[in-house]
Amino acid sequence: MPLIKINKYIAQATRFSRREADNLIEKGKVIVNDELASLGMRIDPEKDKVYVNNELVTQSDKEIFIILNKPTGYIVTRSDPKRRKTVYEIVKLKEKVVTAGRLDYNTSGVLLLSNSGEMIHRLTHPRFEIKRVYMAKVHGKFNDKEIQALKDGFYLDGKKLAPIVIKKISEWKNGEIVYITLREGRYREIRRICRVFKHWVKDLHRVSYAGLDVDGLKIGEWRYLSKDEISYLKKKVGLSNEG
Repeated sequence: MPLIKINKYIAQATRFSRREADNLIEKGKVIVNDELASLGMRIDPEKDKVYVNNELVTQSDKEIFIILNKPTGYIVTRSDPKRRKTVYEIVKLKEKVVTAGRLDYNTSGVLLLSNSGEMIHRLTHPRFEIKRVYMAKVHGKFNDKEIQALKDGFYLDGKKLAPIVIKKISEWKNGEIVYITLREGRYREIRRICRVFKHWVKDLHRVSYAGLDVDGLKIGEWRYLSKDEISYLKKKVGLSNEG
């Protein structure tokens, strides 16, 4: 087997990105066999043993990419002090996968999971501006001034948000249903924004993430991404040409 850069190996086998792997190496947190790892070093995955934070890193034989139509009433962490159900009770695998970002307890829709730390990093880091599209049923109606403010770059808790696009779909008796497109994923971002404008969210469903949707999947169902979808996703985040 050809040698592989250690930061790439760690990124493929853990939740860490390549940059985070390099930071761990610089801090002396990575050991190869019995020696401290160095930046840029290459390893043989079949022969060398890599430890991160004193834990042996093992790499799956294949990359795993999954799309789940998340139901409400589930959290995305592996365990919960409140004993709420987790998405890992739905996606039951021997291999370790993690979610690309979060969907809160009361939000349903597209959730991507993978065992590739680098993919997870690129799907979630604001620098890559990966689009997330939500359908929100809200109380009240967004006026033109509010819509423009969000598009121009709205400040939330003193921090400027990436431009947000709102498209009206229809109305219901207490408000309207809209598509909301985000380019970053801050904590409960849509609910917090709507609260600022006094448009309370009744229902929230993520329609797509990075252009992938859950068409054909019932709530609570999941599947592996196809080869074409994986190639598309890698190209989308700039991984298609990386070795």
